[in-house]
Amino acid sequence: LLLWITSTIAANTKISQVEVKEESQERELTDRTLTVVSKTVKISGKSFKCAISISHGCVTTLSTNVKCSGKPKSLGGIRFTKDGYTFQVDFQTPSKVIKTQLLGVPCPKCSCK
Repeated sequence: LLLWITSTIAANTKISQVEVKEESQERELTDRTLTVVSKTVKISGKSFKCAISISHGCVTTLSTNVKCSGKPKSLGGIRFTKDGYTFQVDFQTPSKVIKTQLLGVPCPKCSCK
């Protein structure tokens, strides 16, 4: 009887640990934010209209996409702020991201986890 109770408690403990792990994974997914902007960037005297989307948290960026009008490959960069977040994106037209930095976050709105 004691062996059956011990194995039942152990089985229930394992289930609880799995449930807690799943909840923490869901929270991480909801802590991500998608920021999308359209900006006109002037590079070497030519204007490019660029759409930039950044998936990020409060500390790091997860992914960045850039799509700019025009064919010539030019190196450019843009610094912008939206909803309290400040970004620096360095890119090559029409769609190559070189580097993305998250420079500032809104406080205390963002929990910065």
